[in-house]
Amino acid sequence: MARISGVTLIISLRNPKQERPQMYIKNAAELIENGETEAARRARRLSLEAVEAALAAVEPGRLIKSKLSVRGGQLFVQDISLELARFRRILVIGGGKAGGPMARALDSVLGDRITAGIINVPDSKTSGGDGLGKIKLHRATHPLPSRAGIIVFRPAIWHTPRLCWPMHKQAW
Repeated sequence: MARISGVTLIISLRNPKQERPQMYIKNAAELIENGETEAARRARRLSLEAVEAALAAVEPGRLIKSKLSVRGGQLFVQDISLELARFRRILVIGGGKAGGPMARALDSVLGDRITAGIINVPDSKTSGGDGLGKIKLHRATHPLPSRAGIIVFRPAIWHTPRLCWPMHKQAW
């Protein structure tokens, strides 16, 4: 949460499935109307539009989707191409505040190709975990990991090299 001229700026992430353009600043109209002159209201509107554009540009899910695509059985990660048929499993493992939006983006690009996944996210970021297919959002603490987060995540880290190495040695 930030403050503009003593008025609270409310920022909220919306459900990406909604069709309206993403609105991060929920009280933009109120902030604009609080300008004392037409020039002040115009300046506020332009400032808020700039903040909206900046937030949209760095939204984690959008960034993942801009760098990842599947075409003709190939997974493209920027300029790297991987033949999906050469992999028996796709596991999604991660953590952090941006983990939820990134998991949603991976799920939208890879869908049923994902075998399983677990993402440790802060308690406040676990809502909206539905619709992630095979990726589970697990509540954890941030910035220091809780015992529960470590217990759930340790097997994923421990088994990842052994799961991946035999599947596709050429990728390593």
